[in-house]
Amino acid sequence: MTTPTVPKKSSTLNTETSIVNDATLVLSQTRTANSWEPFTTSQYAQWGTQYVAADDNSYAFTKKVLKVQRVYLILHDFDFTIPSNAVIHNITARVRRFKTGGSQVKDCFVHLLAPQPDPYEGWLPYGVEMANPANLWPGIETEVSYSQSGSGPNGIFDPENNITKPYQWTPTMINHPAFGFYLLTNFPDKNFYYAYFDQLQMTVEYSVP
Repeated sequence: MTTPTVPKKSSTLNTETSIVNDATLVLSQTRTANSWEPFTTSQYAQWGTQYVAADDNSYAFTKKVLKVQRVYLILHDFDFTIPSNAVIHNITARVRRFKTGGSQVKDCFVHLLAPQPDPYEGWLPYGVEMANPANLWPGIETEVSYSQSGSGPNGIFDPENNITKPYQWTPTMINHPAFGFYLLTNFPDKNFYYAYFDQLQMTVEYSVP
């Protein structure tokens, strides 16, 4: 299988900038992941955080996806160092991805992951569901942004209790190695597809009182 080549733009990672917003000094950190969720690796012909760390024509890409299969991209450990007293204003994930093959590809679920509280280990979905299932993935590499505020009343729906939970991101949650990004695609609608991922950057905007 030939990996398509597309024009690239330069990018800067692991930077920290300051902007002024309504007299509040807003800081930001941008990071890439250090950990790939192990249970997803069987879906991929090429996988690893090195393939999604830079905008460089070096892709993580799946095996042929068909019938009742879907694609997971689950990344963790973004190595944020947000001050413990910071207020989180916004979190944005920018993902460069595309598809090949005869089937249409859409987002099914896209959300962030928070550390599972003690005495458990691991992660759980948290914050806002960010998928846009109306938008088809293109056949050429394209960047898409998924964003949510640092807190709100419209957290991920809890089907067990039939409620939508409020959420509040904290520095402790974001700095934790279990903090992550979760993307799940739809089932193939015709025959098959391949999913390609180039770069995923996570940016957290915050202020310090």
